[in-house]
Amino acid sequence: MKQYFKLYFILFSLLLFIGIFTSCKKDKQKITINGTVYDPNTKTYVSNAHVTLSASMVSSGFYNSNYTEVASTTTDGSGAFSFNFDKLKSAGYRIYISKENYFDNTIDIDDASVVAGTPYTAKYDLYQIAWMKLHVTHTTPHDSSDYIAYDYSSTGLPTCFGCCSNNIFKAYGMTYDTTLRCKTYGSRYMKINWHVIMFGWDALQSDSVFCTPFDTTLYTINY
Repeated sequence: MKQYFKLYFILFSLLLFIGIFTSCKKDKQKITINGTVYDPNTKTYVSNAHVTLSASMVSSGFYNSNYTEVASTTTDGSGAFSFNFDKLKSAGYRIYISKENYFDNTIDIDDASVVAGTPYTAKYDLYQIAWMKLHVTHTTPHDSSDYIAYDYSSTGLPTCFGCCSNNIFKAYGMTYDTTLRCKTYGSRYMKINWHVIMFGWDALQSDSVFCTPFDTTLYTINY
């Protein structure tokens, strides 16, 4: 009886060891990439953001500069997402995050940073879009030497087609009426400066305007 018990114990231990060994081996072939999507301006996590994971694949010792989609998902109510997949021959990964009325974010991850069997976890920023509509009009003309220069002096403006920039706009003369519209970060203040010379008067002025997210904020300069 004791011999049978010993035999059963040895077989059970062996099976348990094989199971643990197999499980560890499988884990070492699995890649896990976790993340959270966060809006620094509102200090909130972003739910329902679309997240795509792509890889720069390696074939015959060479990597393809084009990225191949591996998987996609959406963030949960806490802004979290997770990808789990078999280890790839890859030179690196790319995460693309998007949501309507938010600026897209693309993040490249070096292959050496992602180790099979060890979860890779990071936090990624996603910013709300707002639109600034600046109306500049000359309401008290004097003569042809009337002058205005104006710009957005805010730091950290987004860089995209149609985004607000730090360019300085200038105009001379008695007649000037124009409207500029551009994209910027929502839930953040935009600083506007203008410099007026006329009637022998030289004045610098500025103001800070809160940009309402997902909407257009109108500001008018009358000079």
